[in-house]
Amino acid sequence: MTSGPCNLVGKVCAEGSRFKSNANQLHDKEIKDLLKMVLDYKSWVTSRSDHMFRVHYISEFLKRDPSDNIPCMYTVPGDYLSQLTVKLKPPCVGNGSVDFSKFNDVMCNCDDQLNRRFREFVITGMCHLCQAWYIERDFEEN
Repeated sequence: MTSGPCNLVGKVCAEGSRFKSNANQLHDKEIKDLLKMVLDYKSWVTSRSDHMFRVHYISEFLKRDPSDNIPCMYTVPGDYLSQLTVKLKPPCVGNGSVDFSKFNDVMCNCDDQLNRRFREFVITGMCHLCQAWYIERDFEEN
């Protein structure tokens, strides 16, 4: 369970549900199925190099050891928007890396949350804790 200033367990998400801790990590098959779903998602027609980098990362990840992690919010310097993103990104509130096996931790009861987290990885490169902290939480209550 997460401790410190970003501990959201028991706090409310933007949709009004409470975050809960989950010690059961996702298994390799579940991770691979979710990542394949992300690759099949039809909105990745983009010219943003950071999105395409993460789509490529997922493709390569599916071919190798699933314990290999990428730094949270990692962006390959490329186009102007990607360079700007590198300069403006917030600090990671987790341990600094993306571990897909933990994407089901610090979750609320919102529909399709796990699928959304995997899709969000392509957009932001955030770990599960950063997604909960920067995207999912209710900023007014927490």
